[in-house]
Amino acid sequence: MATQPFNAAATVLQPYVFDLDREVAEFYRDHPEQKNRIFYIDGSTLPGALYRGDEKDEDDVTEILGSNPALLLNNKTAFESGSRSDLYPKQGYGTVLLNLSKKNQQNLLGYTAPAGQSEAFVFDHETGHLLCEKGLDDNTNLGECVADAYAVLRHIQRFGKDSTAIRTLVGKRAVEMMLGGCGDHFTSPVVEKIIADSQKTDFSAMTPAETVERAQRYAEDNAVETNLLRRMISDFGILNCGAADLVMKGDPGVIRYMADFALHPTVPEEAKWAAIAVRTLLDGDVGIDGVRLQKPVGEEWTKLRQAIDARTTKSSQPQPKLIIVSSL
Repeated sequence: MATQPFNAAATVLQPYVFDLDREVAEFYRDHPEQKNRIFYIDGSTLPGALYRGDEKDEDDVTEILGSNPALLLNNKTAFESGSRSDLYPKQGYGTVLLNLSKKNQQNLLGYTAPAGQSEAFVFDHETGHLLCEKGLDDNTNLGECVADAYAVLRHIQRFGKDSTAIRTLVGKRAVEMMLGGCGDHFTSPVVEKIIADSQKTDFSAMTPAETVERAQRYAEDNAVETNLLRRMISDFGILNCGAADLVMKGDPGVIRYMADFALHPTVPEEAKWAAIAVRTLLDGDVGIDGVRLQKPVGEEWTKLRQAIDARTTKSSQPQPKLIIVSSL
């Protein structure tokens, strides 16, 4: 099947350079029904510039912010903390507030990923929240899985199925869950499935509408089961007591503790994600709160990498589906 026009970026010579004007214009070209339903605001400055339909108008942003106090507050939050998406049902529109100047928005795909690819991923992720039906679901984890699924599909369409940048996201999301004590952004099972399927499915042949539908389906079919997610957050809870700070300072004890979950498992699925998180930390390509985590070096860590790789290979084999009953 022929590559769809909106996937033409995948055939463009690299390096790819992200351009907000171009991306917004192409989004409205591919989704004309979203004109005046989804607005983009450059949140890297205040009040920013508003992208509405085919127009960009710095004056319009003042008007729309003035008529929506909640948006005004969220705009300030985006300026201070990074990109976000919000839906305003009473006003009949949603906004993507993009602040690509924040470093913590740049490392989802790893620090070695090209900057343009990382910026495009943020654009697509925030767009997915508003474009897909359940992108802002009451189940926050499902909403994040939908947004990541859409962004991963778009990444593959833009840069091809062999792009290595997107693969770091699987481990990055696992690290966030283990060290952050929150499962909202644990999208790793969804991302992993899309990457695997990309080797046998031509995602570049999908239309914009098909991409939205497929992202929704991937999220609903592959998001981690709720009780298992709660179990992992509970089991990994001891890591939330300042562990992220210790990892950032190069404390190897935290990684050893995390590895214990992987190498001496009680729940196979839990061990799998612990192994992937540890391997990601050992690669030294991800960060927390905008701070890059240091890559451990030495014989001990080489042996640990080998052990984790063996565990990860074993975990990739088909496992019986685990049902956890919980009264939570």
